[in-house]
Amino acid sequence: MKKILYVFMTLLLLFLVACSKDSGEKAGTTDKSKEVTDNFNETGMPIVDEPITLKMFAGMGNNTLKNWNDILVWNTYEEMTNIHIEWEQIEAEAIEEKRNLALASGSLPDAFYAANMPTLDIFKYGQQGSFLELNDLIEKYAPNLTKLMEENPDIRKAITFPDGKIYSLPSIYDPEFTSVRTHPLMWYNSELLDKYGMEVPASTEEFY
Repeated sequence: MKKILYVFMTLLLLFLVACSKDSGEKAGTTDKSKEVTDNFNETGMPIVDEPITLKMFAGMGNNTLKNWNDILVWNTYEEMTNIHIEWEQIEAEAIEEKRNLALASGSLPDAFYAANMPTLDIFKYGQQGSFLELNDLIEKYAPNLTKLMEENPDIRKAITFPDGKIYSLPSIYDPEFTSVRTHPLMWYNSELLDKYGMEVPASTEEFY
């Protein structure tokens, strides 16, 4: 479970650092960059002292919960990090069209999340500069991900493009964490049910 959730935390951290670097370059001054950097904590929580908002393009599967602003794990992360996510939730059948429109128009979110981005598109727009190179940021700010890639070299190989750069983060989960395969179906901890002498509910009434 920690491996899955850590990917999202890494995503927030890397994009915040990258945006602070990018904002200073675009402004042509160090004032804006310094302002953002002063609000950023390199270690620990919260990631930023003053709350900020990031816009994320998010693809939704057919069984995905409809309102991501009402999901406990996202709300918990917001409290931990001081980073609010403004979700642009896209239904599965519209992902490709809206993703391509965003890429073609240059009207990009701060991040794409679960957007079914083709590998060739990641490489193409990475080389064009639309996507940020993450190599150095991962090395500096994502020790857990770095360790996973050292332990499993295939992970680094899979996300590194021919130009030697990394433009996106992988989804990583422990194969023994079987509940991720049943998401978003309900599942129970059998040890807890056994402790209280309960059977798995077979109806809505039994569930209540």
